[in-house]
Amino acid sequence: MRESLEVIYKRNLVLYLSIIIGIFVAVQLVTTYSFIQYMKHENISKTKLIADIISTAVNFQSVDDIREELDHLDYKSSFNSITVFSKEGKIIAHHGNGNKHPANNESALGELLGTNTNFEIISGNEIVGHIHVHFHTGILLEKIAFDLVFSLVLIVTLILITYKGSAAIHTLILSPVVSFTELVKSVAASNNLHQIIDLQKYNDTKELYELSSEFNNMINNLSLGQMEVEESKNELEKTNKNLESIVNKKTETLNETISHLKSYQNKLISQEKLASMGTLAAGIAHEIKNPLNLINNSAGLIETFIREELPVYVQSIHDGTFEKNSLYFEEDVAGISNACLMIVKNGNRADSIIKNLLAQSRGDTPDFEKVDLKSLVDEFFKLSFHAMRANRAMDVVKILDICDVGRLHLIPQDIGRALTNLFDNAYYSMSEKLTEYGEDYHPEITVSLSIQEDKFALISIKDNGEGMDKATCDKVFEPFFTTKPAGKGTGLGLSMVYDIVRSHQGTLSVKTEPGIYTEFTILLPLHIKGLDND
Repeated sequence: MRESLEVIYKRNLVLYLSIIIGIFVAVQLVTTYSFIQYMKHENISKTKLIADIISTAVNFQSVDDIREELDHLDYKSSFNSITVFSKEGKIIAHHGNGNKHPANNESALGELLGTNTNFEIISGNEIVGHIHVHFHTGILLEKIAFDLVFSLVLIVTLILITYKGSAAIHTLILSPVVSFTELVKSVAASNNLHQIIDLQKYNDTKELYELSSEFNNMINNLSLGQMEVEESKNELEKTNKNLESIVNKKTETLNETISHLKSYQNKLISQEKLASMGTLAAGIAHEIKNPLNLINNSAGLIETFIREELPVYVQSIHDGTFEKNSLYFEEDVAGISNACLMIVKNGNRADSIIKNLLAQSRGDTPDFEKVDLKSLVDEFFKLSFHAMRANRAMDVVKILDICDVGRLHLIPQDIGRALTNLFDNAYYSMSEKLTEYGEDYHPEITVSLSIQEDKFALISIKDNGEGMDKATCDKVFEPFFTTKPAGKGTGLGLSMVYDIVRSHQGTLSVKTEPGIYTEFTILLPLHIKGLDND
């Protein structure tokens, strides 16, 4: 939580003042302690000197001699009393006004301060007694009193100086800053940009005067800026209204354009479907021509038999001569039966081709049905090959490696349309490369059908045509993207193939190398969830 400047100032002021007073008191205590130690050392030295004088002057045989020695001491004025004891503790001599038997607490305090000292008196190597000296405490007390009074006076002086300085700082800095802060808060809260600071309040402080002056300038600039913002806001509202009107009109136009584009796209898709049918038209015609020829030949054989041979056999039955012609009759009947089988077989073949053609041209939404994928791939490969040969005589090496993958749930016309587009692209690529390289190039297409991972049917269509670069390969499934010249491609073929494979829950991928090969791979699931419970 943020604190006010005044609180921070007072707290730091008290902290710094406490530190200064603490340091000063500590210095005074150290000084007093040092003085006491010095006095104590001096008193001990004096006491030892007195003990030495007494021990050398007398042998404790005459009390008068001891007293006489004490009376002749040069520094008698520095002590209060001197008492000489025998080694048994008996008072031998006493000099001065002090108590001969000081109280224990006084003696202990005196020893602590150095005013009471005791020292042994030695004569030869024998302790003959000891001496007790009680020094005057005036000097020590005067020193302690002086230090105490000086400390108190200095502390009071520091407190007064701090108080006066604090009051001056509060008047010169804190109070104006607080006032300035309150005004800024008021301006921020009310958003009133007409409040300015009275500069006369801060004439005595250069920094605050300049700060207040700059604040007033800022308020004036903000006021002008606010007016400009209001004007800009009004202009912006007008512009937004105009833009909204323009956007609405553009949206209507765009919706109409999208509607036209959808319609145009549907037409293009229909044209692409028709183009697929057109591609197969020549192949279908070639495929229908063979069964029709066989049907016509078989029908002609039957017609000749009925018109020429049958009446002869009927007459021989009436004449009773049929037995000698029965062998010929059986051969003719077998031929007629075979001709009928050929008619039925080729009629079914033509019917199948017509159904595929109708499926390709059907415009309604088809349904999934069980389809033999091997037959479907083989059928559309043949139709596409014959269609290619009808458009351009080109010797193509065909490698067909298709195995039986069973019957799958498919939309046969959609898969057929996808295969037709892939075959047509392969033939176109090989045709363009043949135009460029001539007889040195040998077109080759490989179509394979297999089962992969027991889950998918894999259809691979590989040609050794022009191939594609990476940029083209990345866009090959995009709608309306084509590498064919204008008029030869809409760019919807591979896009439709991609959508068809996706609608069968499959995947479509491409591998290619420029100038060498292109391979499209379709993966179709063997079982579609919801359609096949196998």
